[in-house]
Amino acid sequence: MQLALEKLDPRQGTLHPELRAVQEVDLGDGVTVERATVFVPQGKLTHFLDRITQYVETADAAKPRNRDLVDRVRAARTASIAALWTDPPAEFPAPGQLFWWEAWLRRRDGNEVSRFRAFASATELRTGSRADLTGVCSLFHRNRSLTAK
Repeated sequence: MQLALEKLDPRQGTLHPELRAVQEVDLGDGVTVERATVFVPQGKLTHFLDRITQYVETADAAKPRNRDLVDRVRAARTASIAALWTDPPAEFPAPGQLFWWEAWLRRRDGNEVSRFRAFASATELRTGSRADLTGVCSLFHRNRSLTAK
């Protein structure tokens, strides 16, 4: 079963959940599933929670509301940097491997670079000097799971 990708990327309003990456994952025995990574801005989780609530409230109906979205999602969790990886999974850096990353920051309020640098400092990542008005930052670290607070 394929995910309802258009429902994961609603594009409603100026600040909304955004589909960031889609991968096909081989589970073995000929079973392949789609895995999607969605960025949910602070305060916008209700977009999905409201749809799940509507689904639950109409679950006994012949066609529950938001069935195309909810029935196709097996799990939801906080994403790590690996979830944003779009190259073949085998090319993802091994734990402990030194690796350069390039981070593209989406312009929202003009404070993206300073927030990125604060995050890098708090997680002991070394940033390059290219972090400028372009919103492109490079960073160097030993690969480890990163989750923004």
